[in-house]
Amino acid sequence: MEMTTIGHWWNGRMAEFERVEVFVRHNPAGGLYEVQATVGGRDRLVECLSRERADNLAALLTAGPGWVAVEPAMA
Repeated sequence: MEMTTIGHWWNGRMAEFERVEVFVRHNPAGGLYEVQATVGGRDRLVECLSRERADNLAALLTAGPGWVAVEPAMA
């Protein structure tokens, strides 16, 4: 499955056990979106049927201070 990253954020912490990253990816061929949260090196993955749902989930996961958008991310 060829996924394109369209959003990437991290919580600004360098220590591996404190670092959290959130990715939003899209599969143009299948039309699915996925949100991946990596916490301390462990991944959690949620598939979403729409960009709106993926963006909403990413917004919930990155709510609060200290989150940084990682570039480049395609819109």
